[in-house]
Amino acid sequence: MNSKEMIQQRIEKLRKEVDKHRYLYHVLDKPEIDDSVYDSLLDELIKLEKENPEFHSATSPSQRVGGEILDKFSKVKHTVKQWSFDDVFDFEELKKWEEKIDKMAIKNNFELSDYGEIKYCVELKIDGLKVILNYKEGRLAQGATRGDGEIGEDVTSNIKTIKSIPLELPEKIDLIAVGEIWLGKNELEKINKERESQGEAKFANTRNAAAGSIRQLDSAVVAKRKLDSFIYDIEKMEIPNTQYPIPNEIQNSKLKNNSVSSLRGTPKQSSTLDDSKMFEITGSPRKFRVQNLLAKTKDASLPKSQIDELELLKNFGFKVNLNYRKCKSIEEIEEFYQEWVNKKDNENYELDGIVIKVNAKKIQDALGYTGKSPRWGVAYKFPAQRVTTVIEDIFVQVGRTGALTPVAHLRPVRVAGSVVSRATLHNEDEINRLDARIGDTVVIQKAGDVIPEVVSVVKNLRTGKEKKFKMPDVCPICGSIVKRENISISSSPLTACRPSFSGGARGGQAGVGNSERNPLCLTTSPPLSTK
Repeated sequence: MNSKEMIQQRIEKLRKEVDKHRYLYHVLDKPEIDDSVYDSLLDELIKLEKENPEFHSATSPSQRVGGEILDKFSKVKHTVKQWSFDDVFDFEELKKWEEKIDKMAIKNNFELSDYGEIKYCVELKIDGLKVILNYKEGRLAQGATRGDGEIGEDVTSNIKTIKSIPLELPEKIDLIAVGEIWLGKNELEKINKERESQGEAKFANTRNAAAGSIRQLDSAVVAKRKLDSFIYDIEKMEIPNTQYPIPNEIQNSKLKNNSVSSLRGTPKQSSTLDDSKMFEITGSPRKFRVQNLLAKTKDASLPKSQIDELELLKNFGFKVNLNYRKCKSIEEIEEFYQEWVNKKDNENYELDGIVIKVNAKKIQDALGYTGKSPRWGVAYKFPAQRVTTVIEDIFVQVGRTGALTPVAHLRPVRVAGSVVSRATLHNEDEINRLDARIGDTVVIQKAGDVIPEVVSVVKNLRTGKEKKFKMPDVCPICGSIVKRENISISSSPLTACRPSFSGGARGGQAGVGNSERNPLCLTTSPPLSTK
């Protein structure tokens, strides 16, 4: 063996070793070596490939470090139209959805028993960026954004930097897989600290950060941001002629020496192998296991259920969110929903609901699609933390310390699980900062038990009829002159106005908020009373 052959062999072994530990760490979350050891192996691989460009491979783990800088992204026409789920927001709406699909299933000559023991596969709804991954002969050929559902953008160079996405599959198949790209909350915090130190605007949330990152023209920047993925759907799969021995017991399988193609799903999976042991088999990752899965399929149909599809994606080497649940009824779905409403904030990724899918593929196919959404699935959204509404009026409340707080009277809207009709504007300075006016469309938020607040104004929706608000010069409770807290007051014995009733400028409820910068009502009179 000459020196070049030895270098080539070393490169190939390094690629397998680095990819093995990439999968163990980023997909299975079962690292076997320290990060520094992994980095050392990867650095050696990059160095050898740079010194020996004739051994370049598009699927090498070294291609994940980024470096390609684009002028712009090219447009991509999706092979399969990208749909989105309809939403429901409470259990009653979920019941109506189930009634609707049951009627349609019966209309299509199905019995309710045809759903099977597990009626639904329920998955977490990740608040990230949808991407479409196109594999040709087992290699990642293209990664694209959803765009408008028909046309997206080619972001392949950026997708390759995401370590949880395989660059090569165990089999030379053509596959279109769909999933969500997301950024961890911990990574967002690091990125925002760095951006703030450089005088750049911070990302508002993890979704914005993920979307902004995946559309970076410099893939090296993307690589530094440590994006992650969860893959949840197979839209198209084509199995070429199998080139491996077929077990004797299934010599008559329809898959033998045939090509199988479908727009939905894949052969039913076998779960006899332990994921953590898959790299002990010689050859490409999971190769023989997937061959076994394909060979054991006794007909040319695709997975019989949504759960089978998730399991097969996992076996292909994709990262699948394992927090899905098999549900027999919508009552079980509601339990799952409430469970995650309570613990969603504990995860490192943002969640905005759950996705409910009919498990049986044959019923999915019968239910079909509307113009924009699948009938066989629905998104059950978590209570929104931020929504838009309109300021119908602004009034002032007097707190127990005498502080005057402006409060927005809102067009009623549901936020964080309850209907809200007012939100604090904190103080005069905040009104001026927001430039909030009566008649404005505004964004309000409510987190946990915190009082709703106005966080921004949608100024593009202004009509010109909005009215500016001015804080009063006299107390709406007692009529005394108001002063700012940080302005010196006279030495006269003054007592802060402390209304003991629920009243104010418009009925003036006391105690909504307080601030150092709020004006104070200062009066020599004792507090008013309803007695």
